[in-house]
Amino acid sequence: MTLIAAATPAETFIAYSEDAEEFWASFGWTRHEHRTDPDHFRPAYVGGIPAAG
Repeated sequence: MTLIAAATPAETFIAYSEDAEEFWASFGWTRHEHRTDPDHFRPAYVGGIPAAG
């Protein structure tokens, strides 16, 4: 993640994942459920990658 953050400091990323709330939250990413059918679609996590420091 450190290499990605260094190469793309101003980018926003989206990850589709399930059962990974703690992992994505550890980066400060926000979970978004599917608006019309959350039971059949994975949530999306949206955020940036914090720079190492």
